[in-house]
Amino acid sequence: MAVNLLEEKIESEVEGEGTRTWERGAIEQQLGERMSLDNE
Repeated sequence: MAVNLLEEKIESEVEGEGTRTWERGAIEQQLGERMSLDNE
């Protein structure tokens, strides 16, 4: 559930402000790590 909220936040930031690529990459990396932990 939390992951979906973060993804929506990223999408709204990208649409609204054009989030910097490195910022987005860092957030996506965190999301990936969290999903990996959740799947174990």
